[in-house]
Amino acid sequence: MSINEDLMKAAESGEADTVKKLLDAGADVEAIDRKIGFTALSHGAYSGGEDVVSLLLEHGADVNRQDNLGCPPLFYAVMRGRFHTAKLLLDKGADINAQCGQSSVKRVSILQRIINSGNSAHLYADDMIKRVEFMVEHGADVHSLSVSTLREDYGKYANEMISLLEVKKPPSKEEAVISPSKKWWKFGK
Repeated sequence: MSINEDLMKAAESGEADTVKKLLDAGADVEAIDRKIGFTALSHGAYSGGEDVVSLLLEHGADVNRQDNLGCPPLFYAVMRGRFHTAKLLLDKGADINAQCGQSSVKRVSILQRIINSGNSAHLYADDMIKRVEFMVEHGADVHSLSVSTLREDYGKYANEMISLLEVKKPPSKEEAVISPSKKWWKFGK
């Protein structure tokens, strides 16, 4: 096993001490896991290891580097409900509105990808709401959402999801005011 493979395994397992030793020994902080295409930072974000994520960032990991699946570490942190890790990534410059996906045809915002993935990940509506609320509270562009995609992905539950998220007709950016309640936005000020 190479030093970079050891780094991936340690990042995935949340072993901060081992990650530090490997980085100090010359492991490549931007290496890609050959098995699934993750960066070490994506592994750390996925597993929720804040210490691991901090170490990788201190050693120069690109906070917005997309893996072979076309997703940045922020996507994995939010999708897994690792909000402290996601906040750390945002504090270090992660782009809340980064695109996610492998081809230009299938690239969507992280927010849209989270919504799209929620159904296949069998998340309950409350879990999905928490993820979406986190994204919106931290500045995700709600105007990038596709109601038709919600209908396609959530089928018979689409109307309930749309109602919960209040994605009936997004206001213009000038009209949009993020609501502190369970709503995404309201009209006016």
